Amino acid sequence: MPKIFEYFGIILEFFVNDHEPIHVHATYGREYGMKVELYVKDGKIIRREYKKLKGRKPFAPAQMRELKKLIEKYQYQIKQDWIDVRVNKKKVTNKKIMRRIK
Repeated sequence: MPKIFEYFGIILEFFVNDHEPIHVHATYGREYGMKVELYVKDGKIIRREYKKLKGRKPFAPAQMRELKKLIEKYQYQIKQDWIDVRVNKKKVTNKKIMRRIK
């Protein structure tokens, strides 16, 4: 499961052979988890959905705000990483973000 982003305790990763739509598993510690689905039409992300990750508690409001900022800013990089891993069979690097997203 490639880890693609780390942001103030939030980890984004996905399974190499996972199903569509494009989505990432976001975790915060061992207890909290969300699934973020990206819906694409004609190459553009038209919708994002945030769902509780099975077996985990939903993010607290503060972490949810940070997760939404992370997804909003890097949604196209997430899409590209998904394509690189699943379609192009490339490895992706983990991006560690050290500054708060505004």
